Amino acid sequence: MLRGDETIKSAPVRRSLVRWSPPPQDHYKVNFDATFFAETGSAGVGVVVRDCDGQIIGALRQNIGSVQSVEMAKALATRRAVRFAAELCVFQVIIEGDCNRVIAALKGFGCCRTLFGHIIDESKQIGGTLRSCLFQHVRREGNRLAHCLAKKAVLSADIDVWVESLPEDVEDVFHSDLP
Repeated sequence: MLRGDETIKSAPVRRSLVRWSPPPQDHYKVNFDATFFAETGSAGVGVVVRDCDGQIIGALRQNIGSVQSVEMAKALATRRAVRFAAELCVFQVIIEGDCNRVIAALKGFGCCRTLFGHIIDESKQIGGTLRSCLFQHVRREGNRLAHCLAKKAVLSADIDVWVESLPEDVEDVFHSDLP
């Protein structure tokens, strides 16, 4: 029983550390993210493709100009991620992003009936041309490298692509993200 001057102290809630997790041996993981600035409507996309050892297969950041919403930006990032996988000729992929609504739409059946539905439908169509294309959600902490690339994309003029490498300004994120 508590007296009037006693308080219950709870232990701090600890969130487990989430990092990038590798795909199965015969797959590649394609992480994507988008940054959206509501004040200007400008947005950027970041995509990174890694193998089961965490090695970089390819990365990109792209300024996508003005969009209507953060979900539209994330949908555009999804489409760019699937296209990038096809361009790199990686045909067994897990496409991973941190927007629940976009991932749910990608996993849905039939046509997507949202403002960004046509982009979701196109992403699924492109994914259907790959041998295996799975869409899954990841918490933001497990998507840090793609997020970092997306934030920096708004500052670039168009698109920057790296094959088997990364820009120096995100190397520290890459190394801290490995399991």
